[in-house]
Amino acid sequence: MVAGSTEIDTNAETVRLLRDQLRLHTPLHVIETDILQLAQIAAEQSASTGAADGDGRQEDVRGRPLRSEQDLEARRHVFANVAFWRQLGIEHQEPLIVTGTLHFTKRNRGGSLKLTVMFIDGRAGTLISSHIFRQQMPSKRGYLPALSLYYRLINPVLPAFLNAVTGQRVRSVRTVLR
Repeated sequence: MVAGSTEIDTNAETVRLLRDQLRLHTPLHVIETDILQLAQIAAEQSASTGAADGDGRQEDVRGRPLRSEQDLEARRHVFANVAFWRQLGIEHQEPLIVTGTLHFTKRNRGGSLKLTVMFIDGRAGTLISSHIFRQQMPSKRGYLPALSLYYRLINPVLPAFLNAVTGQRVRSVRTVLR
């Protein structure tokens, strides 16, 4: 689930990047699935249970991009839905499910990224662990395209993400070509 800048599809970029990193640096078998639209799923779950968002309003987020960390927080209930994650696990032979939230903000001079990664047991549907990674970067060069800024912010986070998955120290270098 993503919020912030809409200049790039951070959901698709992050899923693709993390899957590639898992394939390259771990012995894990990565299952190719469609990218879950968790904001929409959270809205549908709220509507079906009559639950309101965290600020007391009931909103349908379909078609409306999430902008803030508060938007993400209001929809975090989707990660606590054991039945949903258990069913997803059954559909994919009970794997370790890697999911989470990303808040990417681009400003005129730099930006910030907050990535929350959650590991869910596909057999039980329960949260195993959660890790938060933050990165900020002021731009000294002036304008940076959103995609370049995104990769500059997420690149230092990748080794920590892989360490969280494998429990081993992983060093990674990624070069962004202009």
